[in-house]
Amino acid sequence: GSTAVIGLNEASHGIILWRSLLSWLGGMGFILVSLAVFPFLEIGGMQIFNTQSSGSGLAITAAKKAIGLIVLMYSVLTAACFTLLVTNKIPAFESFCLSLSTISTGGFHADDRSITALATFPVQMILILFMFISALPFLALLKVSRGQVLGLFHEPQVKFFIGLILVLTSFIAFENIYIDHINAFDGILSALFITLSSLSTTGFHIGDHATWGPITFFVLFSAMFIGGCAGSSASGVKIFRLQILKETVASQLRRIINPNAVFEARYNTRAIDMHTQVSVVSFFVIFTFTWVAFSFALILAGVDLKTAFFSAGGAMTNMPLLMGNIADIPGYVGTMGEIPTGLLTMAMLTGRLEILVFLSLLLPRFWLK
Repeated sequence: GSTAVIGLNEASHGIILWRSLLSWLGGMGFILVSLAVFPFLEIGGMQIFNTQSSGSGLAITAAKKAIGLIVLMYSVLTAACFTLLVTNKIPAFESFCLSLSTISTGGFHADDRSITALATFPVQMILILFMFISALPFLALLKVSRGQVLGLFHEPQVKFFIGLILVLTSFIAFENIYIDHINAFDGILSALFITLSSLSTTGFHIGDHATWGPITFFVLFSAMFIGGCAGSSASGVKIFRLQILKETVASQLRRIINPNAVFEARYNTRAIDMHTQVSVVSFFVIFTFTWVAFSFALILAGVDLKTAFFSAGGAMTNMPLLMGNIADIPGYVGTMGEIPTGLLTMAMLTGRLEILVFLSLLLPRFWLK
């Protein structure tokens, strides 16, 4: 959802549609690549899905047979989002482009102010619903299409994701209601919307984000790094890596306290092998190092410290809310110059390809294999 141009309200329908279609195709492509390719590269802990299906009852090795169903589901969700938006009196073209950007968690919209002009209660609820669905693992969503709705909520990523939404929303709602004195209904609705917008890395926003308080800013900054579930169109470090990191740290602490005991880190009732644990920890280390490297590169290119760190993080997580000039239009990087824009473009590509995958592609040894 970040952009190097403004004046989208006056842009031609062709440009707006082109942006939205690229976002939609990219989101679908990322889902398929994350299910069919990433697990077999055994990078960043994704190998755990070689033998376990993200809660759907299907092995990832059988995911190739499910690609058609996933593409169909992705298309049906887009059509459903479009239909609901149109029925709420949003113009058809705007509804179509908005549905493409929502399902792909791309965050594009034909307005420099994002969806501020459309921020009615029904529209917000529609977008909240589909941002939530789009951040869930699509293989697990196949269970819902087969009528096994409760099976979706047995997936560890989904349970953790829902809990995280409730916790982060409560923090922002507290600030909205008790510090900014917004009425309870609007405070909770706004908190839920921007929390899901950040966790799903969609990046839609409502109103003037420059008025956000420190709690909201910190929560959204944290949420954009976490991201959605593996196997979704969302970006970020992914929920499952956070869960594996938590289990790894917990098991190591238990070993320190009881060195003669045997403890296993587990994910979804299965033991996590040491190779997967090391891969996940390595991912977090390299992710942090890459973020700092891009931030310093932006500083050397003339960007101020605060903007550099927030923009680099937003680019790597593909979440535009905190990119660009923090006091200006969210996601707008047009005033940063050519070199910073090029660096942010590279950061986006690096983050979207799970960092280690992107770095592996640069090594001659990878292609020799």
